[in-house]
Amino acid sequence: MNLTEKQKVFIDHYYATLDEKNSIATIEEMVEVFVVLYLEANDDDKRERVAYSILTMHSAIELIDLDELLDVDELYEHAAARQKKVKNGPIAAQEKRHRHRGDFSLTDAEWENAVCHFNNECAYCGKKEKLTFEHVVPFSKGGSFGKENIIPACSTCNSSKNDLDYDHWYRNQPFYDETREQRIMTYLSLMNNQGSNDDGLSEDHVLFA
Repeated sequence: MNLTEKQKVFIDHYYATLDEKNSIATIEEMVEVFVVLYLEANDDDKRERVAYSILTMHSAIELIDLDELLDVDELYEHAAARQKKVKNGPIAAQEKRHRHRGDFSLTDAEWENAVCHFNNECAYCGKKEKLTFEHVVPFSKGGSFGKENIIPACSTCNSSKNDLDYDHWYRNQPFYDETREQRIMTYLSLMNNQGSNDDGLSEDHVLFA
């Protein structure tokens, strides 16, 4: 982040007076700490975490004139991004793990398209719970982390299926549904036929069931 002169002065003043601060911080001092951390953050993930912390302290926002120090709209955007990750904790954890391995190719648009296709429900059991990335062909058996192999599933189904073959596992579940299976097969067939598209899906390809 390129700091303005006012932001640099604020940070310098914070560190210059650090020794004078009480061991028990006031709300104002806590906000100052978070603002400094936000300004010094060197990546979006850290900036999102700090922005989220700042905006959870609603009563403290007025204690510092944030408009003069920060782009408040940008602050809210970063906080919203963090809130989305917190809400979708299992998804964020899966994505982080696979991105680290270098095998994550699913875009946000492709994931949103998948969720829409299955009506915000688990593709297997139909429950409206927090959804996770489900590999139809298990990753351990060569399945990709791309749109042609990922469907939304609740954590219970995802954990139960684990690295079992899709057809063997699903057809032996008490909630097995032929219509849902056909929807899964139709979706995967369409995704495989579309080929790769780094920019995600166009509106013409969104598959609302």
